[in-house]
Amino acid sequence: MPQRARPHSRASTPSLPADLRGQATGRLRVSAITYAAVFFFADFFPAFVNFGMWRTFQELSDWLPGLLSIVGALLFAALVSSSRLTWETKMKVEACIRDACSAGASACPCSGAAMSRAGGP
Repeated sequence: MPQRARPHSRASTPSLPADLRGQATGRLRVSAITYAAVFFFADFFPAFVNFGMWRTFQELSDWLPGLLSIVGALLFAALVSSSRLTWETKMKVEACIRDACSAGASACPCSGAAMSRAGGP
């Protein structure tokens, strides 16, 4: 007797095996923390070294995009580590955070004017 085709349900969508999801989750977490660290060292660390923090924080537009990108990356690292979220939810959060961090990176005041205010070249 031929078997009937089962209707595709949301639960039967193809996904990665559990061990690969665990590896991907760990790599996403490391990538997010690395992103936050690199953003900190590129945007705020020069001002710490050159004692120009007060000049960096004078204008909201100089430090807010960088701060939001760092917070977004750390938030993502925390969310992706959560066992309460499903894999699909983690991937949706990853897409949202990736887009938000990209917008923050493009809005980062890494121009010569911002660097000169921070005491850079």
